[in-house]
Amino acid sequence: MHRSILILIFCAGFIATSFPATAQTAFERDCAKLADSKKTDGERLENLLKLSWDYTMRESPEFATYVGYPGQNDRWSDISLAAIERRKRELLAPLKVIKSIRREKLSANEQLNYDLFKRNQERAIEGTAFPSEYLQLSQLDGVHQDSAQILSIAPHASAKDYEDIIARLHRLPNLIEQTVVLLKKGLEAGVTPPRITLREVPQQVKNQMEADPKKNALLKPFADFPSDISESDRTRLRKEAETALKEKVIPAFGKLHEFLTTTYLPGTREKIAMTDLPNGKAWYAYNVRERTTTSMSPSEIHQLGLSEVKRIRGEMDKVIVQSGFKGSFEEFLTFLRKDPQFYYTSAEDLLRGYRDIAKRADPELAKLFGKLPRLPYGVVPIPSYAEKSQTTAYYQPGSPEAG
Repeated sequence: MHRSILILIFCAGFIATSFPATAQTAFERDCAKLADSKKTDGERLENLLKLSWDYTMRESPEFATYVGYPGQNDRWSDISLAAIERRKRELLAPLKVIKSIRREKLSANEQLNYDLFKRNQERAIEGTAFPSEYLQLSQLDGVHQDSAQILSIAPHASAKDYEDIIARLHRLPNLIEQTVVLLKKGLEAGVTPPRITLREVPQQVKNQMEADPKKNALLKPFADFPSDISESDRTRLRKEAETALKEKVIPAFGKLHEFLTTTYLPGTREKIAMTDLPNGKAWYAYNVRERTTTSMSPSEIHQLGLSEVKRIRGEMDKVIVQSGFKGSFEEFLTFLRKDPQFYYTSAEDLLRGYRDIAKRADPELAKLFGKLPRLPYGVVPIPSYAEKSQTTAYYQPGSPEAG
């Protein structure tokens, strides 16, 4: 049931300010039938969670790949204007079902799922006032970053898996075109990221245009095949992937690069605050509620942050004294930043060092947590095409189903 928590988070990415009347979709019809069903309240809640989960998997094939949901690995999300408008309206359908369910008839666990689902659905609908779909690219994510990542984690255990990857390569230009349409709408509406945050993005796009198939990150899965895939299939699949890269993908990214450098970046905003966007103060307040799951105002969150900084600074001062360092706080920070003892001398040593830390932490985890995930974790380098503009480190969730 925990998956239901994720469903509305995804849906919130497809939001709008109006829901035009049109014929019901299959999803809306299924929700309407469920709302009128004679099943028990608990059964209808369980059916709703499954219905919404399957809907999310179809609407977000990339997310489906992440969590190991089968059958979607040859597709990308449809982010055309028409599809976005449809998804905006479809946000209302599950809420009608959840409101038809009598909470008092549910078990304690079911009530928790009910509350989480209802809250997320209502927040997603509230978010339709803000056009977040126009913010398709950043230095951290977007088609120029996510496509290679998705292809690298997609299943590649059989010839069919590789054919799915090739299908995605062929469909990638359409996703890029849809992205450009949304970016253009964002320029028209004055909804863009701050220009300074996009300074590395054109180069990130060029990194995906590497002509050598052996060096292009999009074709990484074709570097090594499972042993049970025949040599003839390997040759065929590799050739098809290289053709798609050369004839479709690289030209499409070339068009995106030209658009970014000649039109998009020059038109993006120079100010950095979200409150500078149209309806930005309300948008920022909404994000605060959504991301913190509290009813605190942005001002209250800021004051909490200031008090925490003050508290942490006191703890830092104690550590400086305990370390025996003689000098001011600023001098200690300079010492931490510049002293060679705190740095690795090579990328290989850095990776090995942090892998060693992770393995030394493993036996201690059981002492701190009652339950540990079945899926193991690991430390890998940030892909070279993205490393210059990424944070020092970040966590990427895994899936037992996807391996």
